Amino acid sequence: MNDIRTRLIAWDHKTSKHLQERPLWLKPFMQAVTFIGGAMFTTLLTLFLVIMLRRLENVFFSNLFLVVAVVMVVFGFLIKYVWRRKRPDTEYARNMFFASYSFPSGHSLDSTLLYGTLTYFISLHLSAWQGAFCALGCILLVLSIAYSRVYLGAHYILDVVAGILLGSALLLTIILLIG
Repeated sequence: MNDIRTRLIAWDHKTSKHLQERPLWLKPFMQAVTFIGGAMFTTLLTLFLVIMLRRLENVFFSNLFLVVAVVMVVFGFLIKYVWRRKRPDTEYARNMFFASYSFPSGHSLDSTLLYGTLTYFISLHLSAWQGAFCALGCILLVLSIAYSRVYLGAHYILDVVAGILLGSALLLTIILLIG
């Protein structure tokens, strides 16, 4: 079992290193994409959604976005401090404003939950094919945010995969609970 773990971690490090800042001309775009999945943007978007939904008297979905915000913070920090995986040794990771552990990727977890919930809400008001198109856009956005984290050197591949999987599991649980 230890051999499998060792080989998986070696693959994760090697592959992540290979993907970092390649191609170099993508760096400004990746920085913008990572911002869309960051705490400041997702917090402001959540507050905007809560306020707008309250004004539209949609208290249920307003409260749902508040619950999602709490889940994002609690699960992200809790799991990071249980696993305590160090970030890649990159210039980007060393210069991060708010340094935390690497596993799972908070950007990947949060964007999966927030944009997934937003897609679910929007899809309720669309036809089936429009909802599918909206879901595809959400998936592409989340995958772009996840890739940007590896590209910039903030995470390893397994960090972002775990963030997406955890975010997806939490999103599915929330959707099933609300019916």
